[in-house]
Amino acid sequence: MLRKRKFNLIVNMCLFLYLIIIIIYSMSRFGYITYIAFVMNIPVIALFIAIKLGIKNSIRDTLTYIDFKKYKGYYRECIKKYSPAVLSYIDNFEIDNYKDIIATLLNLKLKKYIDITETGIQILNNNLENLAHNERYLLNNLNNWNTKIFKESVIRDAEKSRLIEFRTDGMKGIYKRLIILFIVCIILILLWNIIYTLPDGEIYLGNNFIIKLDINIISTIMLCGILGIPFMMLPYAFVYLIASGLYVRSKKGNEINEMLEGLKNYIKECTILNKRSMDELILWEDYLIYSVIFNQNKKVMQEFERSFYVNTDIKEDK
Repeated sequence: MLRKRKFNLIVNMCLFLYLIIIIIYSMSRFGYITYIAFVMNIPVIALFIAIKLGIKNSIRDTLTYIDFKKYKGYYRECIKKYSPAVLSYIDNFEIDNYKDIIATLLNLKLKKYIDITETGIQILNNNLENLAHNERYLLNNLNNWNTKIFKESVIRDAEKSRLIEFRTDGMKGIYKRLIILFIVCIILILLWNIIYTLPDGEIYLGNNFIIKLDINIISTIMLCGILGIPFMMLPYAFVYLIASGLYVRSKKGNEINEMLEGLKNYIKECTILNKRSMDELILWEDYLIYSVIFNQNKKVMQEFERSFYVNTDIKEDK
C-alpha cells in the first residue's frame, strides 16, 4: 500500500505540473487560456483524475481506519502462530522480497532448521511438518528460490489461516461508482442544453438582483464535465481493479493487524532493536525478526548483504 500511496503522490505531482505548463504556455501564446486549448486538454486531465481516484478508492476499500490513523497502543506479545512473511503481508498487503525473505530465514534459524554463516546456509532439520508453506518452499529452494512463487505461497498461507478473504465487493463498488458518474454526465448534458439556450444578462427576482449570468463560462464548465466523465470511466475501473488486489483482511486479520501496529510502536519507541545484529537473535528472538519486517533494523539486512546474500536472486524483483 505504501507503493500505491507513493504512486498516487507522483500522479498528483504530474497533474499539477501538467496544468502549470498548460497555463504558462497558453498565457504566453494567447494571453489567456482559450476555450479550444482548455477543451482539448480535458481527456488528459480526466485520465489523471481517473488514475488518482482509482488508486485512492482502492486503498480506502482495502485498508481500515487503523491503517490511516496513527495507532497509539502497544502490544508486547509475540505472534508465534504465523510466519514473519504472513505478518508482513497482513500489515500492508505487500511482500518485500528483500526484508521478508531475510525475516523468514531468521525465523528458520531461530527454530533451528538452518544455520546462517558468512559462507551460506546449512540445513539442520529436514522435518517440515510444522512450517508454513512459504517457509517450506524457501527451505526446499535455498539456492534457487523464485520471489513470485514465494509471494504466492505467503498469500496461500494467509488465506489458509483465514486472515484474508477473497474480495467480493470489488466489482459491485465499481459498478456503483460508474453508474453515479453516468447519471452525473446525463444531468450535466440536460443542464447544458437548458443553460446554453439562455441569454447573458442579470437575473432578477422581483426588484432584487440575484446573479449575473455568464453563459460562456457556465456552459464551458459543464462541457468539461460532459467530455471528461467518459474519459474517466474505463481508466478508473482498470486502475481500481489493478490497485485493489483480490483480497481484503478478514475480521481475524484485522485483529492481527491491530496487534502488529502495537508491536511496531513497542519496537520503535521502547527498544533499541535497530542497533541489534543477527548474532543477537538468540537473545531477542522474535522481536529481532519483527524489527526486520517493520523496517526498523537496517543493520541485520546490511549483514546479509555483506555475506552470502548478495549471491542469491533475492533482488530479482527489486
